Amino acid sequence: MKSTLWGLFLTLSVGVQAQEENHFRIIGSFNNMDEALVYLSYKGIDGPVWDSSEVKDRGYVFEGNAAAPGTVARLFVLYKDAETGEAKSKEADLFLDTYTIYVNHTDSFSNTSFSGSEINVEFGKLRKAVAPFDARLDSVERLFKDAAKREDVKGMVAAHQLILDIEVAKSEQVYARYLVENPTSPAAFYALSHYGTEDSTDYTRLRFLFDRMPETLRQSQWGQGFGQSLASAARIAIGNSAMDFVLNDTSGRPIKLSSYRGSYVLLDFWASWCVPCRQENPNLLKAYAKYHSQGLDILGVSLDNNRGKWLDAIREDHLPWKQVSDLSRQKNQAALRYEVQFIPRNFLIDPQGKIVAKDLIEQDLIEQLEMIFGE
Repeated sequence: MKSTLWGLFLTLSVGVQAQEENHFRIIGSFNNMDEALVYLSYKGIDGPVWDSSEVKDRGYVFEGNAAAPGTVARLFVLYKDAETGEAKSKEADLFLDTYTIYVNHTDSFSNTSFSGSEINVEFGKLRKAVAPFDARLDSVERLFKDAAKREDVKGMVAAHQLILDIEVAKSEQVYARYLVENPTSPAAFYALSHYGTEDSTDYTRLRFLFDRMPETLRQSQWGQGFGQSLASAARIAIGNSAMDFVLNDTSGRPIKLSSYRGSYVLLDFWASWCVPCRQENPNLLKAYAKYHSQGLDILGVSLDNNRGKWLDAIREDHLPWKQVSDLSRQKNQAALRYEVQFIPRNFLIDPQGKIVAKDLIEQDLIEQLEMIFGE
């Protein structure tokens, strides 16, 4: 959900005014570093804008008209990775308003301080709190890449889990804390759009934090868009009825999710090309072998687009349960209904068709099933 909310945030304004000409001016400076060209991306009156400014005397200037007051923008520089030769970017987000915004970069492009506008001063405080977590993420992401080069699947999975743990800690210790302490801050929507991770978004918590905001913010253009996203999240919240769908199995026969009523069913979204999914399959096999006779079933939904690779993966991983797909990758009908933005992802559905748990990976799945069926 996080990426959806951030995409929405880039598109909408935190202001309540209609789109009109909103002139901004950014004056940037560098300390202890040199850059040649700085880029700026934002939403203008006529659509997305990509601008650039040449650095002179360790400074740069941007001027333009944003779509609305409080429009979020992204400053960035491009560079080539010394080890891989890949093109990469270093970024700094800010808000565009009618004041002159002063941005100072010290030692690193992403290490920024702001002055000249209240919203950016507040945002600077938030970014300062995030910085230690982002530094840890950079370190672990390098571990993930090293493991990938060695084709070390266990190392990749371990690094991936560390990344998720850091993201969760950042969400609770920075964004959630900021929202609780500063519900009326002009930077509150930025914090809310980053709260939670794609792997662990708590709908109830999001709803609580959103409802603490002033009515003026909740009724703004951005607030209304966020409310619509929350409504989508509510459809897959624990306790709600699982949405039905029909997809064909490996033999071309239509399978309805509702045909599993009367049993517990784990709705498992995966794909042959997804390394963590394939790594998780042995755990699913253990759970299935132990609890299938007691009333557990699994329905696999593949986000593949290659039938041969899909069937090969089922055979190679020895998966005995039903598998369905429309071979349309991220446009998979069921995946769209269940807001699947990452895999592996699963939903445990009870005999009455209610969602009772989701995103049960490794030991979490076994512990949940033990509570239902016993050891």
